[in-house]
Amino acid sequence: MEHHYQWDSIPFLTPDGGIQRNGQFLDLLPRSLARQLRSMARDTTFTVTVTPGGVDDGRNACTVSAVQTIRGLESRRFSLQTDAATGRPLRLSVLYNPGMLGEQEVNAVYTYADTVALPPPVSEEEMIARYPDVFENFRVNNYSVENLRGKPLPSFALPTTTRERYCHTKGEPFPSPVILALLDPAVSSTGEVIGVLRSVIDRLPSQTGLILAFNSNNADDIGEQTGRARMGETHLISGRTLARDCGVSAYPVFILCDSSGNVADVILGYSSTLEEDLLQRGALLK
Repeated sequence: MEHHYQWDSIPFLTPDGGIQRNGQFLDLLPRSLARQLRSMARDTTFTVTVTPGGVDDGRNACTVSAVQTIRGLESRRFSLQTDAATGRPLRLSVLYNPGMLGEQEVNAVYTYADTVALPPPVSEEEMIARYPDVFENFRVNNYSVENLRGKPLPSFALPTTTRERYCHTKGEPFPSPVILALLDPAVSSTGEVIGVLRSVIDRLPSQTGLILAFNSNNADDIGEQTGRARMGETHLISGRTLARDCGVSAYPVFILCDSSGNVADVILGYSSTLEEDLLQRGALLK
């Protein structure tokens, strides 16, 4: 599960430091080790010993040892060897519940590359570009399409039913306001929805583009429902990634965008009032 503070802040505000500190093996990272050492120094259940000197692979080392005792029983043994010059962790050993049935031990050895590591990505788009397979196959998030209001429409590049490619970059303006419909051709009402959308486009007071994005890869099946694209229409296939990036979990969804490329409004689902809702909100697009 993917969490963003802007979408839902609660998981980040738990008493034990939030979800960002609860992942498996996060406590082995240097920053987490530093946090643990500061906590041990304040915790009276720990006896902490610092032993300077020693050598590890030719480097001068320093060892921090700690034993936690609760109600007369050892709960944890902690031993961290660091580089005396840089403070970088070299070796770590943590023994939980020593001598007991639930005894567990964690050992880690730290190595450091001589070359400069990859710079951290500065945006979500850069992260996705760096690890496309991970995001495509494993991304699960709690983002909702309703959170798009007031934000730029995400970037996408999808094939059209005429075997061309339609690209939109986040923050890029449109030639005119646009209604983006995310559709599933397997839903029985999709044909009716397309008819409603075309009726709305014809009745809006100003020119408005229409993008039909289908989650299916079958251009022939989609073409049977849409027919030939009308002037100002774009028919996209393979739209699952776009739906995912927009936070869509059910179809149909209608995203109304100003010509600036920002999302002005979102309408979920097909109802008897869909045409009027689209007309009212579409008339406000700039």
